[in-house]
Amino acid sequence: MDTIPHTLLHGSRSKHLDRLSSSHGLEQAPFGPALYLTEDSEVARSYTGQSGGIYAVELAGNSQLTIPMNGTWKDLSVDARLAIQRLFKAAHMPMPVEAQTARSILDSVCPVLGLRKRNAFLSSQGIWMLYGHIDASENADLSDQGVHYALISDTVIISQQHWESECVAV
Repeated sequence: MDTIPHTLLHGSRSKHLDRLSSSHGLEQAPFGPALYLTEDSEVARSYTGQSGGIYAVELAGNSQLTIPMNGTWKDLSVDARLAIQRLFKAAHMPMPVEAQTARSILDSVCPVLGLRKRNAFLSSQGIWMLYGHIDASENADLSDQGVHYALISDTVIISQQHWESECVAV
């Protein structure tokens, strides 16, 4: 995996999750419903509330099947471009010609499919993660700092552990 760290952190309001899942994400999240991960323990901690926990999530997936949301069309792998072309074909929409970033391209299909269906379709095409910095207008607090890793497929999760100064398997 060239650009995606192998182990990322997830902050949750629940301290006792048996299995993290990408299907529980919020529709209005920056990259749509997904399991959001970070490299920064302080960012993860900002999502735990008073009684939550941080989980270390070990991943193994082909980096060619990820989409850098801040990248241009040319920055995308062939596999990612093909998945996006199939997405627009399934939505019966033409590909946007003036879109600047992968995010603007993908967001342009949302009026027809919505974020949840968009991400589910991309996952069905083998795409397992969307990642990048969010727009400055969305940057509200510590939880918005750094790269957002939005896991849209659980198939690449090797393990999850409760994360603290010492990791204890969940």
